[in-house]
Amino acid sequence: MHQRLLWFYLRIRPILELVIDWIGKHPLIIIVFPSIWLFIRYKPFWKDVDVVAQLIAAPGSLNILHCPPIYCFLARLPFWLTDTLTHAAAPPIFSEQHPSLLAVRALIFFQHVGLWFALRYLLFSVGWSDISRGIAAVLLSSVASFYTFAHTAGSEAVTAVTWITVFSAGIRILLRRAGWRDWIIYSAALLLAVGSRKVNGILLLWLPIVTLYLCSRWLFARQHGTELKLLLRTGAVALVISLSIGGIEKGFVLVLCRQFSVIERPTDGATFSDRFETLTAWLSPAENADFLANGLAMTNDPNVRLAIEAQLKFGSYHLGGEKVIEHALSEQGLSGEELQAERDRIISRATQCLYQATPPKLFAIIAKEFVRTWAPTSDYRVARSGPFATFLFARFLEEMPSRWSDLPRLPMFQLENARPALAAVDRDPFINHWQNIPIALWCLSFVFLGIGRLIRQRLSLELFVVALSIIAIGTIADLASCVLAYGQPRYTLPLLITVFVSGCVLLFGTNQPNNLLPSKIQPKITPAVLCIILSVTLLAFVKATEILTNEAEINGLLKELQSNREEETAFSDVAEDAKAKILNIPVDELLPFLRRTLKEEKKRLDVLELFSH
Repeated sequence: MHQRLLWFYLRIRPILELVIDWIGKHPLIIIVFPSIWLFIRYKPFWKDVDVVAQLIAAPGSLNILHCPPIYCFLARLPFWLTDTLTHAAAPPIFSEQHPSLLAVRALIFFQHVGLWFALRYLLFSVGWSDISRGIAAVLLSSVASFYTFAHTAGSEAVTAVTWITVFSAGIRILLRRAGWRDWIIYSAALLLAVGSRKVNGILLLWLPIVTLYLCSRWLFARQHGTELKLLLRTGAVALVISLSIGGIEKGFVLVLCRQFSVIERPTDGATFSDRFETLTAWLSPAENADFLANGLAMTNDPNVRLAIEAQLKFGSYHLGGEKVIEHALSEQGLSGEELQAERDRIISRATQCLYQATPPKLFAIIAKEFVRTWAPTSDYRVARSGPFATFLFARFLEEMPSRWSDLPRLPMFQLENARPALAAVDRDPFINHWQNIPIALWCLSFVFLGIGRLIRQRLSLELFVVALSIIAIGTIADLASCVLAYGQPRYTLPLLITVFVSGCVLLFGTNQPNNLLPSKIQPKITPAVLCIILSVTLLAFVKATEILTNEAEINGLLKELQSNREEETAFSDVAEDAKAKILNIPVDELLPFLRRTLKEEKKRLDVLELFSH
């Protein structure tokens, strides 16, 4: 048997090498294939109500201030172009949209094209051999999250496109392989990243900080040669570009605010309030009372104090707290845009007070959610975020079809299509093939193999440092999401991107001299470092096991939730909605969901009891 396997391997190896070598020379073939698969099997996905504000609503505070406006209005161009060509009429991009299914498909197609460009650009950014490039192309094209997000309407669709392109251009710049075209591509990708999601602003720091670190190593080595001057020049240009991109995005926001009479103000307070909703679900009544007292002690403004009380009473402001604030402001004589602007300012200040009064338990919750984003979160759990959001949005449209203009007529928003699509995603071999491999295992494997290649001098220390910096940026973005909102799979996409981009560099990077670091610096890898890596790997698996043993608490919460709903039959529709959600939520997300749902049910019962009196 062993001889037969060896004989089969020897016969098949030349064929595999030829195939992989051909893929390395023509990687676009394998990169495009997953997109074709999704187009054939699925209608476009839709990132729930957020995309209504981004792509459908007329210009206002939600798509100018709350969501960065560049994607919100640039992504409407395919709507306008498609409907103009097919129906000879289409609303302007700076007005309310009524896209056809073909127009939405056109947007999805352009998002896939952007992903194809980004992946191919990455594959030719490092001096890989054709075989190495072919293996990297197969690995990257197997990441379902890249493609399902490209198949989803919403600003997160361009996260993979922009992050991969920024890192690819940055690698070319650091390796002295960049021309003026690469600088233009880097700047354009950075602008689109910052103009699509606020968390992407972390990318503005990546290239300047990496070049600063490399310069510091030259200074510490006391070698002031030509390479140091080139690095200083690169860092200066990168810093100027980052400042310019930030200024351009800010200027675009100011122009739109003046054009559409929107008062500029902070709008993230309501989003950050989600963080405290998850916190209060874990606190006892006494701890909640102390938290409220500490928050109120941070301000004397009666409106801000009212907002703090509403936060702890209703949870996230969109659950009713903002209506309390709006009612108070209307009694003070405010109305229209002025009322909305003052409401957002009050919510923002209330959120700041609550952060200052944060109890220690919040740090434990953040740490636990941060660990969960590494394990057991996998590519599959991130990839199904788009289909799952489409299913939930279809339920909302069924309950309130008149609220959402012409959207209910689109087939992907009809439950008879959305529910089977979500079930098909869970069975799809392309989407769920990495289901049991958490992000932590991918990252540790890449780093461990990269250290091994570094020890054997097959990977340059320069590329190793760049790869670690890429992982660091993704980790910071992931941690920021856990601190300011709450951990969920779709917020883990930047981390997943950085792990696989850095993994390709660590696995297939070469040891060609780059002169990014002085010659005196040599990698120092000891057995102790390897032991630490193995220990962290073991810790990740132990933590994942601990997370998966929460079934007893889940069952208890389910029973309590059921008993509450049996007391009040008026909430049967809510129970059905919760049941549908529970059936489609992974175990690690189910426990926080049940706590929030139970708390919301109790609030609804209290409100109903109040009205009955």
